[in-house]
Amino acid sequence: MKPTSSLFSLGAVLGALLVLPGCGGALGQMDLTRTGGAADEGGLASALDAPLAVGGEVRPAIHYDTRGSAGLATHLLSPRTDVVDVRDGLLLGKAPGTAAVLVALDGDVVVDFVHVTVRPADRVEVHGIDAAGNDLGDLTERVELVVGDETRLVPHGYAGAQALAGVATSTWTVEPPIAVVLREGLPNRVRLVARQPGSAKVTVTMLGKTCSLPLEVVR
Repeated sequence: MKPTSSLFSLGAVLGALLVLPGCGGALGQMDLTRTGGAADEGGLASALDAPLAVGGEVRPAIHYDTRGSAGLATHLLSPRTDVVDVRDGLLLGKAPGTAAVLVALDGDVVVDFVHVTVRPADRVEVHGIDAAGNDLGDLTERVELVVGDETRLVPHGYAGAQALAGVATSTWTVEPPIAVVLREGLPNRVRLVARQPGSAKVTVTMLGKTCSLPLEVVR
């Protein structure tokens, strides 16, 4: 295949899928696998540097690497909507497997593609988030707070040792209710605010999996 320009038709790219490996932008035009700034932990925007969870949603961070072009208006296409679907710029993990996601201009002129692997989560872990939004990793010890104090949390789906991309609806409970869980406007990031002394269990359910962590509130 010897294209006459840097833009490829949909048919040409689908043919290339048979011979080109997919990890980033395989045609070298775009990069969907790295973020340009601080992590948006708990939000939809993410790099595609990990498998997407079944039931998860992600808005990939697209970085342009096209000479002579800037601010291109692009959209995403999926030939395998049974594995990865596209809705309003979001990628939706539908079923286990691997599918090509095409980056296209107006008229469905494809400029690049990336292979996206979708895996089911086998567990959920709760990560701590600092004030700057940086991920502190999964919490393995009891959380201790002073009355009136708070901590930021976000759940992540895992398949084996690998954290999965994508967010999904999460539900939180604190039993007994010695603390309150407050949403922060992002799909999954919450603040756990201590209200009264005591011991409790904080439980989150997401992607069909449940995780609990112990909480101790002191005066």
